[in-house]
This record gives sequence, structure tokens and C-alpha cells, in this order.
Amino acid sequence: MTVAYTASDRNNVTCQTLAPFRWYRYTGTDEGYLTNACPEDFQCGSYSQIWLNDSLPDVNEGETLKSVCIRKKNSCCAAKTTIRAKNCTDFVIYFIIPVPDCANYCYEAPKEDPALSSNKDPICDGDVESFPALVWIIIISLGLLLLLMGLLVFVRGRLKRKNRLQTEEGNEIKNLPPLYDRDPQIKRTRFNRNMLNNTRI
Repeated sequence: MTVAYTASDRNNVTCQTLAPFRWYRYTGTDEGYLTNACPEDFQCGSYSQIWLNDSLPDVNEGETLKSVCIRKKNSCCAAKTTIRAKNCTDFVIYFIIPVPDCANYCYEAPKEDPALSSNKDPICDGDVESFPALVWIIIISLGLLLLLMGLLVFVRGRLKRKNRLQTEEGNEIKNLPPLYDRDPQIKRTRFNRNMLNNTRI
């Protein structure tokens, strides 16, 4: 979306849906520059906008980090972060990062109807999508690590419970009286044997 488009109210906003961790080129403007001025209410089609709080990327900078602000309500910079950017002489590409719900990247005025297209093969030399692959590897690795840790905690809990039950069972057995004190028949038999032994003496 661009500053030339303004939503009528909060109920008529248009939220961008972009896959994060990819290079994008905005084709609705000649150069594809993010605006470096704080947008007004509902500009760029939303109540929350992302704008460049930095200098425009220069060709000589190569791939660089630029500061961006997220505008919300009456705050021009309710949150701040950085994104990767590169000036490819004829246009600029940005490495899109996850953003809050309905926070639109806000670009300069368009040359035609706004359109945002993915630049899977950026013309700039050296632009390869190695970082997204690395991100997914890290995410999957962390997920597997968390799964393994959860499994270990579960197994450890089961073992502790089993040991506790065995200990409680052992204590119950220890606290039981001798068998002959619990069984009257055995007790009478023991008494008769004692009487017999005393008689023989």
C-alpha cells in the first residue's frame, strides 16, 4: 500500500498478507521506496503502518540495515525495529519480517494501481535466499529440541512416580505385623507347639 491510498475508517482497512523472511520488491512505485515520513491515519489502507525512520538505501551501501517504525494510533513510532534493504539501482528490495496484525508496509505514491510482487530472483548481484532457509532450519531444530525436552520431562516424571509408589509399597510391607499375629490359625498352632514343648520338659 502507498500513502496515496487512505481507508475511509477502521472497518474498511486492507491488511497485507506477506510471507515473512523473503525479499520483496514493491512494483506500485518507480523505485519501490518505503516512505520516510510518518503516515497519517488510515494511510496505506490501515490503522497501523510501517515506515522508514532512516535514510533511503543508497546503491553504494549494498545490503544494509534500515530502521523502521510501526505507527499506531497517535504514536508515529510505537515500536521500532530494523529490516534488511538493498538499492538495486532501478529499484529497492526489502527483506520482509513478521509484523503485528494489519500493520502495512507504507510506500511512496504509486505510478499505477498498487501491487506487491515477490522478487524470488532479485536482479541485484549476491541476493540469494540463504537466510530464510537458515531461519527455517533454526525453527525446526528448536522445535525438535523442545519436543525432546518435553519427552525427557515426561519420562523423568514417570520414573519418579514409579519409584515413589515402590517406596510407599515397601513401607507398607515393613509396617505389617508378623504373619502369625495376623492369622488366628497360625497363632493357635504356635501356641499349641509351645504347650507341647513345655509338656515334654
